[in-house]
Amino acid sequence: MSDLSTQIHTYLQEQYGPFEMNADLLESGIIDSLGIVELIGFLEDELSIDFDASTITAANFKNIATIAALVENK
Repeated sequence: MSDLSTQIHTYLQEQYGPFEMNADLLESGIIDSLGIVELIGFLEDELSIDFDASTITAANFKNIATIAALVENK
């Protein structure tokens, strides 16, 4: 598990409670569209990156691994 994945997982657990690292965040109801917006704000602030609207898809925010991959490609 990468430091980035751990950072994302820790943030989300602080906001929404404990869950498994490989959980499907949307299907399991851990986060919703507002949660994605809040997560994007956190990532942009913490990592000094910007998200293009075209990258904000359910597939990119499915789980910690897909989010980390998206961020690493920034």
